[in-house]
Amino acid sequence: MILSAATLAVARCVGWLLCTAAVFLVLDLYA
Repeated sequence: MILSAATLAVARCVGWLLCTAAVFLVLDLYA
């Protein structure tokens, strides 16, 4: 259970970083 919870936390963190990077990339393209 602890391993799956850690995996979920890491996946959530990576997903948040990817979304943030995508937003900055789009803003940079349209700026």
